[in-house]
Amino acid sequence: MKRKIALISLLLAFSVSPVFAQFGSGIVYDPTNYHNAVLRYLQLQKQLQQLQQSYNVHMQQFMFIQSQARQLQNMVARYRAIPTLWTNLSAANTLGNTSRWVNGINSGTYSIAQQGYGQINRSLSDPTGVNTYDGLKRSYGLEELSDGSTVNSMATIGEMRNHAQQLETHIKQLEDDSLSSDSDLNTQVAVLNKINAASMLLVRTMQDTNKLLASLLEQQLVTTERNRTTGVGTINTELYRQQHFSDTMSFTGSIPTQLQTPTGR
Repeated sequence: MKRKIALISLLLAFSVSPVFAQFGSGIVYDPTNYHNAVLRYLQLQKQLQQLQQSYNVHMQQFMFIQSQARQLQNMVARYRAIPTLWTNLSAANTLGNTSRWVNGINSGTYSIAQQGYGQINRSLSDPTGVNTYDGLKRSYGLEELSDGSTVNSMATIGEMRNHAQQLETHIKQLEDDSLSSDSDLNTQVAVLNKINAASMLLVRTMQDTNKLLASLLEQQLVTTERNRTTGVGTINTELYRQQHFSDTMSFTGSIPTQLQTPTGR
């Protein structure tokens, strides 16, 4: 109330023009100036109310935007999934013919992979036959690669199984937060946080799946090579027999008759 009286007095001081009396030097009352000053005061009061209303609206908008900007707390503890460690293939190299296969499959260098395949692979039309040192060396190296691939697959599967419960917990947490009615979990930024967390969990799952598929493919490569080795060995044995058929028959023909025919009693 005191502020209003002071404001009226100030307006009157600036708005009311002094009118001197015809006789003497005293200030006389001018109703027109007073009326205008009151109207001006009412206009200022109305403008003040409008400014107050505008301030309240902007403050509410600010508070709303500020509340929508709150993100989820403890994002790492809520959603972060532990990645499965990606290990390179390793295998024994007892006879010195598995290292290039291992390097090729780990590095992706085509020339190294080709050389590694050649060290293990038995070529067609190999005149040395099957049961030779070179053939046994290749078979030995193939078994070492099979052992290394199996161990690598076991480690990958073990990592995924070890992290499965933790991943399931984070997926359950994400599900609970997505279905929650808590206002702190449904702000604009919090919703974006949950969308990003779901995307990252999906990426982690896809990455683990790719690692597992790669480990299984390593085993499949060894299995394919083992089947090929068996098939090539059979073919080479038959080719060797046909190529040396005349020598075999000539050796058989030179055997004494008494050794070919059983002795009768």
